[in-house]
Amino acid sequence: MAYSLLVGLPPIYGLYVSFFPSLIYFFLGTSRHMSLGTLAACSVLIGAAIDKHFEPSLAVTNSTVLSEVSLDVVPTFISDLSVSMTTNDIGSASVTHSVIHAVNDLESNHDLDIKVGIATSVTFLGGVIMVLLGICNFGFVAAYLSEPVFKGFNIGCSTVAFLNQLQKVLGVSLPRQSGNFKIVKDLISLAKSLEQTNIATVLMSIAVIIILIIVKDYINPKLQSKFKIKFPIPIDLIMVIVVTFISYMGQFENRFRVKVLGVVPSGLPSPELPPLHNVGSLLEDAAVTAVVGFAVSISLGQMFAKKNNYKLNVSQEMIAVGACNLIGSLFSCFACSASIARTTLQDALKGKTQVAGLVSCSLILAVMFFMGPLLYHLPLAVLSCILMVTLKKIIKEFQDVIPLWRYSKFDVIVWVMTWAVAVFVEIPLGLVIGVSLSVMGTVWKTQWPRNVQLKHLAGSEVYADERYYEDGETLSGKVLILRFEAPIYFANAQIFQESILAKVNTVTSDGVESKTTYIPKPEEEELKRGKITSEDGSTAKPVLEKPVALEGCHVTHIVLDMSQVVFIDSTGLRALVQVRHELDIASIKLLFAGCHDAVIEFILRSKTLQANFDCFYLSVHDAVLDISQTSMEHQASK
Repeated sequence: MAYSLLVGLPPIYGLYVSFFPSLIYFFLGTSRHMSLGTLAACSVLIGAAIDKHFEPSLAVTNSTVLSEVSLDVVPTFISDLSVSMTTNDIGSASVTHSVIHAVNDLESNHDLDIKVGIATSVTFLGGVIMVLLGICNFGFVAAYLSEPVFKGFNIGCSTVAFLNQLQKVLGVSLPRQSGNFKIVKDLISLAKSLEQTNIATVLMSIAVIIILIIVKDYINPKLQSKFKIKFPIPIDLIMVIVVTFISYMGQFENRFRVKVLGVVPSGLPSPELPPLHNVGSLLEDAAVTAVVGFAVSISLGQMFAKKNNYKLNVSQEMIAVGACNLIGSLFSCFACSASIARTTLQDALKGKTQVAGLVSCSLILAVMFFMGPLLYHLPLAVLSCILMVTLKKIIKEFQDVIPLWRYSKFDVIVWVMTWAVAVFVEIPLGLVIGVSLSVMGTVWKTQWPRNVQLKHLAGSEVYADERYYEDGETLSGKVLILRFEAPIYFANAQIFQESILAKVNTVTSDGVESKTTYIPKPEEEELKRGKITSEDGSTAKPVLEKPVALEGCHVTHIVLDMSQVVFIDSTGLRALVQVRHELDIASIKLLFAGCHDAVIEFILRSKTLQANFDCFYLSVHDAVLDISQTSMEHQASK
């Protein structure tokens, strides 16, 4: 009920979202523990869509009310106005005032219908998108929401939701704002309206918040740790019942002008297709809502599936969550996703199947049919207090930025930018900016990768970055071992080409290093698994017992460690051909080590490199052994 306030709809719509999606998921979902319902991020996104597309009805004036009001409205007031109609001026004024009130109620209902139409349309389109993506096995799209993007966006939505509740806990009404920097405009408007603060609402809100924090942050954790009680005290429900009773007994609405829930419709809504005449303008909101809702659902579902040792069908989950939104929108539901609190509680209570979800649905159904009238006097501020205390835990995750800054500054930039844009500019734009920055960062890292020279670690077959292993043995200046630490593709092809030639020029100009050079001795076992063969095809035997000192100071071989080149495209291949051409002119042989099978297949299939399997080695050590053996054979022939 509290989350429906984020959307801008009456609380009963929150009950609809908690009932219909859970019922539908029982038949379609693959998670045994996940419970669908309201989610702060999805609720805020739907609320933002309503703010963007909603246009309120025109106000009714005294001069036009009698001509515009429907005739079937007036008879409802005849009995109340019979006395005042016997007078002249007073009777006329009374009739006019009453009819104005009636027409304003009609306009309010009309505005509500428009808001519900926008919410259900966005939800319907989001459901269609998820179902189609699930059918096409496009569940991987959720992977583009990296942890910094998702956390920044989720905290941004929670921040907006938290700040939007301030006016309710203060008991003031603010004019509707829209556009960029909406939250700033709301805060300025709130500051100007502080003199209208309802003291009774504020005092009640403070008391409720204090009680909620004490129970949730202190009492429940102690009960769970000391007494192993897994079922927490349902303090939210207790506060709703207690404060509603106090509000009824104290007549808060009439005596202190405290805003209450009012009439809660009983029963279930009739199915109705959402208005789809404005599909084009709602697609962006629907797509963002769909991606966020599915990302939360799949991450939560996979977490509990792993915990309880079963697998989740990602594509089927996408279809299931999409169907819950699609069908739910026909019953006045706004966007739903996995409910973190309900899913966690279901697991804590040892719920093993979706039958637990049916039990939850039955309780909600009982509330919708029988408990609605009892909630009339529930102050709206209580729902806002419950929401603020819940969102507080999410907003506190912002402190994770501090340790993250120590080892990944770029992730912090993505996190903060996503949060800032979502809060101060536009919520959907925050997600777009976050994903864009994350993708750009990945491209940047692969566009400017390192091309490092490797050293041999004594007593092993390992070759490592010379910057991190000072004790490593440097090979003779004639053998250069390099490792390119990224895929070779259009964004870094030129960087790859230039870095290889630059390394060759550096070694050639410096000559043989003053350190002890090393060429590994080809042992018997290494000969059997390497590519070292004699001219007649028989396995070669070690001829020399000591490492061979290569003559001269110029590079004769380059061993390119390709273990981190996970793919190569046509542009990268052309760069590789150009490097091979430049090295051939300089009489330098290029060898490849540790290539992925897909990369080897791509190179050989293209036939542009004019390479054969003799150029490829399973490891750098195999390539170095082959160079050593060839050098020994060359010296022996002399």
